[in-house]
Amino acid sequence: MFKKEPPKDSDKLIYEGIVFSHENNFHKAISCFDKALHVNPSSLIALSKKGSTLYRLERFEDALQCFDEVLKIDPKYIDALYNKS
Repeated sequence: MFKKEPPKDSDKLIYEGIVFSHENNFHKAISCFDKALHVNPSSLIALSKKGSTLYRLERFEDALQCFDEVLKIDPKYIDALYNKS
């Protein structure tokens, strides 16, 4: 019998997304952030990092939507406030 690989936790997926982003592999980074959000839908870090990555792809409206979602949950989340400005 084969065992199913355990799902990756959101922190590891966020870390992988950050690495891909630093390598300018933005589509893979967004995929990691989306997977992290699937595992932990309330992850402000994943949502903020996804917004930053979308911004780097010049998808400004999508990025703004991510930052707005973060700020709905935590109006003082500094990264989202900074990136939105």
